[in-house]
Amino acid sequence: MTNRTEGRWLGAALAIGLATACTGAAPDAGTPDGGGRVPILIPVSGVARSHPLNVVAAGTGGSVDFTQMKVSVVDPVTVMADPDSLPLAGSTLDTGTANCPDGACAWSFPAVELRGLSLGLVTILEDTRTANPLWFKTGTGIADAAKLTALRKNPAPLADTRAYGVTRATEDMIRRFVNLAKPEENFGPGGLFERGFLLGMVVGKESENLPPIEGAKVQTSTTHLEIMYPNADYSAVATSTSSTGVFVAVPKGEGGTVSDWTAVPPDGETRKWHTRKAGTNPNTVFVFMFNADP
Repeated sequence: MTNRTEGRWLGAALAIGLATACTGAAPDAGTPDGGGRVPILIPVSGVARSHPLNVVAAGTGGSVDFTQMKVSVVDPVTVMADPDSLPLAGSTLDTGTANCPDGACAWSFPAVELRGLSLGLVTILEDTRTANPLWFKTGTGIADAAKLTALRKNPAPLADTRAYGVTRATEDMIRRFVNLAKPEENFGPGGLFERGFLLGMVVGKESENLPPIEGAKVQTSTTHLEIMYPNADYSAVATSTSSTGVFVAVPKGEGGTVSDWTAVPPDGETRKWHTRKAGTNPNTVFVFMFNADP
């Protein structure tokens, strides 16, 4: 188990760090930087998707409005120390019809620096509207430490990743559920986002299109998170995941957390889930798709 100080230190090493300006020119692969170190640059690409719960929160199958959204790839290392640091890569999301079939908008960055990363890569979707934003800042893990090690040894494109977006309506739905489960918190509008929370789903394999797993539980290595399971319509607290596969984790106090997570599948389940790292950070919704091993 980690204590609060350890949790904050780990959070600083795993949350949503930003290291290289998205507007700056990346060095050519193989060209030493000012310190004589050779960059390790790879292309990173994926799609921006609306989180599945957004439809539930809206109560309709309404269209996705990703206009005025920024997508970034960041190093989960420095954001807890400096939330305003710069991303490894980032740009305004192209929301043209041709780029967004079925509401999923493609994005790509030709050269993301891997040198110096330790615990993973995270995408960030952020609404840049100055008035009446629709989305909260949302992070999604796209590579863990093992994947980074493999990519540094044999650089190759990191493709087919997902950057999920969580709407303000969804945060409000989750906030009301958390207040039901933990009335002593009494989060006001936007308060859960300000605390920072993890929106998790226990799901099947990528090859199965990530079906939600009912009856699962999760465990984490820290005591500084409250883990809650909503029922299917978020009107009551359950003891395991409902048909949505959803669980919610909220820090017990201020500051970020990072910890190891394990899944406890329902009886009779033959798929396996390996231990993963995930965390929370203030003013961020962290989406954790806890998918089964291939």
